[in-house]
Amino acid sequence: MSVISAIAHKLLMPFIRGRPKATARKPLGDPIMKDLSLTRSPLLNGWRIAGWGSLLALLFLPALAMKMTDEVNWTAGDFVFAAMLLGVVGTVVELAARFARPGAPRIGYLIGGFTAIFTFWSNAAVGIIGDEDSVNIFFFLMVVGATDAAMACRFWPKAMQWIAVLLAIGQ
Repeated sequence: MSVISAIAHKLLMPFIRGRPKATARKPLGDPIMKDLSLTRSPLLNGWRIAGWGSLLALLFLPALAMKMTDEVNWTAGDFVFAAMLLGVVGTVVELAARFARPGAPRIGYLIGGFTAIFTFWSNAAVGIIGDEDSVNIFFFLMVVGATDAAMACRFWPKAMQWIAVLLAIGQ
């Protein structure tokens, strides 16, 4: 799963404003001691493994439920859609943790990402306005348009505020 986040990281880097690159610091104290943070791979961080592992476990819950009861009946398309949504959840959390400043900006990006995911999920499950109404496509288009606008303005906080306001009005 970490390969997916690395690909998303490389694809989204042109849209992120110039961030200072992390530089390795020399360890304080005894020069013979190795700095453990320099030997640890960022792709094998325990929090990342736990996060992506829990999303994978969530994906396997319906498969387990299908073995235990006949009431859960997912198709391959359902699993693909759920995997895509859970992948977006993981990517949103990773991008917010890596690139957003701590505090309100990070929380704002997480709220915006989860709101977009829940909009897709609820609209795909039952539809926001009726079951088979073609108006529901506009909810998908608003989220896609807001995401495109956010990437076009390189996630600049002031622009993100206006995008969120316009998206709320549209909803």
